[in-house]
Amino acid sequence: MRHRIARLLASIGEADCPLRPTELFNEGWMLRLLLDELRCESRPNHPFTFFEGAKWFSESLLPSPFLPRFRSDPLGEGWTNADGVVGHCKLSQSGRGDLALVKDARQLVVIEAKMSSGLSKGVKRCAVYDQASRTVACIAEVLARASAKPDGFQRLAFFVVAPSVQISAGIFGDRLSKATIECTVRNRVEAYVGARDEWFNGWFQPTLAASVIQLLSWEQALEGLPDELHQFYARCIEFNRPAKS
Repeated sequence: MRHRIARLLASIGEADCPLRPTELFNEGWMLRLLLDELRCESRPNHPFTFFEGAKWFSESLLPSPFLPRFRSDPLGEGWTNADGVVGHCKLSQSGRGDLALVKDARQLVVIEAKMSSGLSKGVKRCAVYDQASRTVACIAEVLARASAKPDGFQRLAFFVVAPSVQISAGIFGDRLSKATIECTVRNRVEAYVGARDEWFNGWFQPTLAASVIQLLSWEQALEGLPDELHQFYARCIEFNRPAKS
C-alpha cells in the first residue's frame, strides 16, 4: 500500500494523473517539507529553527479560550487548526491532534501557511475576530492550560508565511500588528462581560507582549535551503493562482 501511495504522489502534475495537482502542490505540503528539512538539518538562524528536544506537528488543534460554555453558546467557538507547530509540544492520545506543551517547554512557534489566499476574516460567532487574532489567543490558551508563563520561553512566535507577491499586494494589511490583534481580542473578551477578563489580563496580554508576530515570505523561508524545496515551491506557484487584493 505504501508503494501505491508513493506512486500516486509521484505522478501528481503529470498529464495522466487522476489527482488534482493541488492535492500535493499546496501550502500544507510546502510547509511540511520545509519543517522536515529544518528538523533534519540544523539552521540556527532560520525563524523556524528547532531548539533541542523540539518536535514539529502538522494540522494540530489549538484550544480556544472561547470554547462553548453550554450547548448553543452564542459566543462559543471550536478549536483552531494550526498548519504547523514547532516546539516542546505533544499531541493528546485521543487521535484528534489536540496540542499541549510538555513540562518545562521553552519553544512554541505556530505557523499559518498561505499560497493563494489571505487570512480568514472571522468566525461564525464573531465576524471581526480574524484568523491572526484567533491564533494568538489560542497560543495564550495553550500556555494557560500548562501554567507556562510566557516570559519563561526562549522562543514564542506566530508566523504567517506567504508568497512575496501576495505580501507586496498588501492582502494582509495590518492584521498582524500587535495593536490590531490586542484590540480585536479585547473586543471579543468584552462580549463576556467580565468572565474572560482574568484570562485576558493574566495570559493573553503577557503572551502577546512576549511573542514574535511576523509575516514572512516563502522566498525568505526557503533561502539557502536545498534546490528541491525551491523546485517544489515553483510547482506550488504554478498550480495556485494568487488571490487578487
